Amino acid sequence: MQEFDASSDAPFGRTGEGRDDYRGANLQSAKLENALIERADFSRTNFQHLRATSCRFVDCVFDHANLADANFRTCEFIECRFRKTDLRMAGLGVGGGLFDRCTFDGIRKRYMSFINPVFRGVTFRGKDWSHLDFSASGLWDCAFVGDVRDIMFRGDFLVTEFMHEVNGPPRDTGLHGVNFADAELFLLGFTHNCALDDIVLPKSGTAFLCKSKDLYASEPWLKTITRGDILMGLQGYIKMVRDYDSGSTQPRWIVSKHDIVTWTEHEQEGARLYDLLKERLVLRKAADAD
Repeated sequence: MQEFDASSDAPFGRTGEGRDDYRGANLQSAKLENALIERADFSRTNFQHLRATSCRFVDCVFDHANLADANFRTCEFIECRFRKTDLRMAGLGVGGGLFDRCTFDGIRKRYMSFINPVFRGVTFRGKDWSHLDFSASGLWDCAFVGDVRDIMFRGDFLVTEFMHEVNGPPRDTGLHGVNFADAELFLLGFTHNCALDDIVLPKSGTAFLCKSKDLYASEPWLKTITRGDILMGLQGYIKMVRDYDSGSTQPRWIVSKHDIVTWTEHEQEGARLYDLLKERLVLRKAADAD
């Protein structure tokens, strides 16, 4: 494994933007420790199998870079850009880590994994981040745009073995001030007491936030207003939420109209039941509270 000396001169001088120029460099299997790297351009750099520990990247560009199977342990990225970046099998936030005001656009993410990264001020494009388990990540003042599908958010580690990576419980987990206004939500999951604080819901009105226990308590009422396969679909949806909430670890849930339609397999009836649930679990409770 080659040592990457960040203190030495960049191999290709400076870019027109005044950044240290590493564009197209071959740094495969490099090892980087305790480094501060500022204003560097790593576009199309081969960082495959990189092992970076306790490093800080500030205002760096990783456009089209190969970061496949890279491992970032206790690293920070401040105002960095990842455009068309290959992050397949990369480990983010190993031992903790921070992505602050970074930009991700068109990344490749297959088998990308998380331990306990914290994202602050990041905009996630749904098509790039769907079908993913964020594990015990923290999202603060972030936003999702577009269709967001099949994502799991956890407030704690799924297995306790991860605790040795961060010397204890994960830090700053959950969704705080996350904005879904310009998103549509499909099959999102929440577990292990994942915080849902100050959430901005889709402006289309296709999702609402409620207490998990209120959703479960609505099941007898649902049996009085629907029958047959549609009722079975709704019960299947509520069972899924209960399964994620094993041990009553998830106090709040985001209910999506798209999920109700999917589980009932009937667009019009599913939409009607979603509206009734929203009225019962959100609007009526708000009126009762007043």
